[in-house]
Amino acid sequence: MILKIIVTGPFHSGKSTFVKKATDMFGLGNPAMSIDKNETTVALDLGILQIKGLKIFLFGTPGHLRFHSVRKVLSVGADGIIFLIDPISDLNITDVHRVWDELEEFLPDIPKIITVTKQDLPESERKSVDELREYFPFMDGSPVIPTSGVTGLNIKKTILKIVMMVINKIRDTLLVLFKFQGEVQGIQKAAFKLNKSIYETKKYLRWLERRDLADVDWRLSIFWLCKGIDRVLKKE
Repeated sequence: MILKIIVTGPFHSGKSTFVKKATDMFGLGNPAMSIDKNETTVALDLGILQIKGLKIFLFGTPGHLRFHSVRKVLSVGADGIIFLIDPISDLNITDVHRVWDELEEFLPDIPKIITVTKQDLPESERKSVDELREYFPFMDGSPVIPTSGVTGLNIKKTILKIVMMVINKIRDTLLVLFKFQGEVQGIQKAAFKLNKSIYETKKYLRWLERRDLADVDWRLSIFWLCKGIDRVLKKE
């Protein structure tokens, strides 16, 4: 199973540190890559993780507002979003809102998690989650997890949570596909049950194929979901 997760937020919210720590903890032996200038990300951070059989590509975006177009390009094809908020006292409220509004424009229907970073700092130096909610009402619409890219606090929890949110978003469709996997003309049967065209169903299966969530024999119209998805669905 392969997923693309975007790690984004305004400048200095801890995106590079988050990606690097996650890669150190769950990477494939290679450190996270960064394209930066004077320690400021200007293009992207990239970390490749392996957790419980899942291969996850973390793309950290630049945070300066002028990199709007870069964030837009990196968002293409994203399965989930991890949005970072810096709780230190001099946070830029306007920038947080503007980057969040971009996400709502680029990826309105994509699962999102909000992490409040830098929890390794003393409480006196950072705002609490409740205080941040007063500045950012949009926090009420997404899970909020306090994290630290320095200590690794809740990094794994955040990643596994966004993965489950991605799977839950497509769960109903996967349950239907699960019933028809391995059957000749299974694509046509699934399309009928989903009340979708064969074209739409094939497009969806190609999306699953690219993420190693399904194998498809297009000639016979047979498909199989990956074993990891089987296990998740059987738990329901």
